[in-house]
Amino acid sequence: MFFCESCNPLGLGWIGLKAAQFWFTSPGQCSRIEGREKEIAIILKRKILTAILSSFLFALAFSNIGGFEEDRFVNLFLNLFYLNLMLAITYGVIASVFSDWLSRVIANKALAREIASFIIHCCCGAVLQVFGLGSAVLFFIIDRLLSRMKIGWLSVIIAILIVVLVFFIMI
Repeated sequence: MFFCESCNPLGLGWIGLKAAQFWFTSPGQCSRIEGREKEIAIILKRKILTAILSSFLFALAFSNIGGFEEDRFVNLFLNLFYLNLMLAITYGVIASVFSDWLSRVIANKALAREIASFIIHCCCGAVLQVFGLGSAVLFFIIDRLLSRMKIGWLSVIIAILIVVLVFFIMI
Protein backbone atom coordinates (compact mmCIF):
# COMPACT_ATOMS: atom_id res chain seq x y z
CA MET A 1 0.00 0.00 0.00
CA PHE A 2 1.15 3.48 -0.82
CA PHE A 3 -0.84 5.22 1.91
CA CYS A 4 -1.54 4.73 5.58
CA GLU A 5 -4.79 3.18 6.76
CA SER A 6 -5.52 6.01 9.21
CA CYS A 7 -5.87 8.42 6.27
CA ASN A 8 -8.09 6.07 4.26
CA PRO A 9 -10.96 4.95 6.51
CA LEU A 10 -13.41 4.78 3.58
CA GLY A 11 -11.25 2.48 1.46
CA LEU A 12 -10.82 5.01 -1.34
CA GLY A 13 -8.59 4.22 -4.30
CA TRP A 14 -5.30 6.01 -4.75
CA ILE A 15 -6.76 8.88 -6.81
CA GLY A 16 -9.70 9.26 -4.45
CA LEU A 17 -7.33 9.25 -1.49
CA LYS A 18 -5.15 11.95 -3.04
CA ALA A 19 -8.22 14.09 -3.73
CA ALA A 20 -9.50 13.57 -0.19
CA GLN A 21 -6.09 14.41 1.26
CA PHE A 22 -5.94 17.56 -0.83
CA TRP A 23 -9.38 18.81 0.18
CA PHE A 24 -10.01 17.43 3.65
CA THR A 25 -6.77 16.85 5.52
CA SER A 26 -4.78 19.31 7.51
CA PRO A 27 -1.08 19.89 6.81
CA GLY A 28 1.14 17.31 8.44
CA GLN A 29 -1.10 14.29 7.94
CA CYS A 30 0.22 11.49 5.78
CA SER A 31 3.71 12.75 6.40
CA ARG A 32 5.10 9.35 5.55
CA ILE A 33 3.90 9.68 1.93
CA GLU A 34 4.74 13.32 1.52
CA GLY A 35 8.12 12.93 3.19
CA ARG A 36 9.13 10.11 0.85
CA GLU A 37 7.90 11.99 -2.23
CA LYS A 38 9.82 15.11 -1.18
CA GLU A 39 12.97 13.08 -0.57
CA ILE A 40 12.74 11.49 -4.02
CA ALA A 41 12.17 14.89 -5.64
CA ILE A 42 15.16 16.40 -3.81
CA ILE A 43 17.40 13.52 -4.86
CA LEU A 44 16.21 13.64 -8.47
CA LYS A 45 16.74 17.41 -8.75
CA ARG A 46 20.21 17.15 -7.28
CA LYS A 47 21.27 14.21 -9.45
CA ILE A 48 20.08 15.82 -12.70
CA LEU A 49 21.86 19.07 -11.91
CA THR A 50 24.94 17.11 -10.87
CA ALA A 51 24.94 15.27 -14.21
CA ILE A 52 24.80 18.56 -16.12
CA LEU A 53 27.52 20.26 -14.07
CA SER A 54 29.85 17.26 -13.96
CA SER A 55 29.49 16.78 -17.73
CA PHE A 56 30.38 20.43 -18.28
CA LEU A 57 33.46 20.26 -16.04
CA PHE A 58 34.49 16.88 -17.46
CA ALA A 59 34.32 18.20 -21.02
CA LEU A 60 36.14 21.39 -20.04
CA ALA A 61 38.96 19.44 -18.41
CA PHE A 62 39.46 16.84 -21.14
CA SER A 63 38.94 19.10 -24.16
CA ASN A 64 42.13 20.96 -23.20
CA ILE A 65 44.11 17.86 -24.17
CA GLY A 66 43.69 18.67 -27.86
CA GLY A 67 45.18 22.14 -27.53
CA PHE A 68 43.64 25.59 -27.63
CA GLU A 69 42.86 25.99 -31.32
CA GLU A 70 39.44 27.61 -31.22
CA ASP A 71 37.58 25.44 -33.73
CA ARG A 72 39.07 22.21 -32.49
CA PHE A 73 38.54 23.10 -28.81
CA VAL A 74 34.86 24.03 -29.27
CA ASN A 75 34.16 20.94 -31.36
CA LEU A 76 35.89 18.61 -28.92
CA PHE A 77 34.29 20.32 -25.93
CA LEU A 78 30.75 20.03 -27.31
CA ASN A 79 31.24 16.42 -28.39
CA LEU A 80 32.62 15.44 -24.99
CA PHE A 81 29.95 17.41 -23.16
CA TYR A 82 26.94 15.93 -24.93
CA LEU A 83 28.32 12.40 -24.97
CA ASN A 84 29.11 12.56 -21.26
CA LEU A 85 25.77 14.22 -20.53
CA MET A 86 23.85 11.40 -22.17
CA LEU A 87 25.75 8.82 -20.16
CA ALA A 88 25.60 10.81 -16.91
CA ILE A 89 21.86 11.51 -17.12
CA THR A 90 21.01 7.88 -17.82
CA TYR A 91 23.62 5.53 -16.39
CA GLY A 92 25.22 7.99 -13.96
CA VAL A 93 22.02 9.06 -12.18
CA ILE A 94 20.83 5.46 -11.82
CA ALA A 95 24.25 4.27 -10.63
CA SER A 96 24.50 7.17 -8.16
CA VAL A 97 21.06 6.56 -6.68
CA PHE A 98 21.90 2.85 -6.39
CA SER A 99 25.26 3.68 -4.84
CA ASP A 100 23.73 5.97 -2.22
CA TRP A 101 21.02 3.41 -1.39
CA LEU A 102 23.51 0.55 -1.11
CA SER A 103 25.86 2.59 1.06
CA ARG A 104 22.96 3.30 3.45
CA VAL A 105 22.25 -0.43 3.65
CA ILE A 106 25.90 -1.39 4.17
CA ALA A 107 27.12 1.22 6.64
CA ASN A 108 25.64 2.88 9.71
CA LYS A 109 28.07 5.73 10.30
CA ALA A 110 28.22 8.80 8.04
CA LEU A 111 31.92 8.51 7.18
CA ALA A 112 31.61 4.83 6.35
CA ARG A 113 28.56 5.59 4.16
CA GLU A 114 30.51 8.25 2.25
CA ILE A 115 33.48 5.94 1.71
CA ALA A 116 31.24 3.06 0.61
CA SER A 117 29.33 5.34 -1.72
CA PHE A 118 32.57 6.67 -3.23
CA ILE A 119 33.88 3.15 -3.84
CA ILE A 120 30.60 2.06 -5.45
CA HIS A 121 30.58 5.22 -7.60
CA CYS A 122 34.12 4.37 -8.73
CA CYS A 123 33.19 0.75 -9.48
CA CYS A 124 30.19 1.85 -11.55
CA GLY A 125 32.33 4.39 -13.38
CA ALA A 126 35.17 1.93 -13.98
CA VAL A 127 32.82 -0.09 -16.18
CA LEU A 128 33.28 2.68 -18.77
CA GLN A 129 37.09 2.65 -18.48
CA VAL A 130 39.30 5.60 -17.51
CA PHE A 131 37.03 8.41 -18.72
CA GLY A 132 34.08 6.78 -16.96
CA LEU A 133 36.06 6.59 -13.74
CA GLY A 134 37.03 10.26 -14.01
CA SER A 135 33.45 11.22 -14.70
CA ALA A 136 32.20 9.13 -11.76
CA VAL A 137 34.64 10.76 -9.34
CA LEU A 138 33.64 14.21 -10.59
CA PHE A 139 29.95 13.25 -10.33
CA PHE A 140 30.46 12.10 -6.73
CA ILE A 141 32.28 15.28 -5.68
CA ILE A 142 29.73 17.62 -7.27
CA ASP A 143 26.84 15.58 -5.86
CA ARG A 144 28.23 15.88 -2.35
CA LEU A 145 28.76 19.62 -2.77
CA LEU A 146 25.23 20.10 -4.09
CA SER A 147 23.75 18.04 -1.26
CA ARG A 148 24.55 20.95 1.03
CA MET A 149 22.46 23.35 -1.08
CA LYS A 150 18.75 23.71 -1.57
CA ILE A 151 17.94 23.14 -5.26
CA GLY A 152 14.63 24.06 -6.82
CA TRP A 153 13.03 22.72 -9.97
CA LEU A 154 13.45 26.12 -11.61
CA SER A 155 17.25 25.89 -11.55
CA VAL A 156 17.13 22.35 -12.96
CA ILE A 157 14.74 23.36 -15.75
CA ILE A 158 16.86 26.41 -16.61
CA ALA A 159 19.99 24.24 -16.78
CA ILE A 160 18.25 21.73 -19.06
CA LEU A 161 16.91 24.53 -21.28
CA ILE A 162 20.39 26.04 -21.61
CA VAL A 163 21.80 22.65 -22.62
CA VAL A 164 19.06 22.12 -25.20
CA LEU A 165 19.33 25.68 -26.53
CA VAL A 166 23.11 25.44 -26.99
CA PHE A 167 22.64 22.08 -28.70
CA PHE A 168 20.21 23.52 -31.25
CA ILE A 169 22.29 26.65 -31.81
CA MET A 170 25.45 24.63 -32.45
CA ILE A 171 23.80 22.27 -34.95
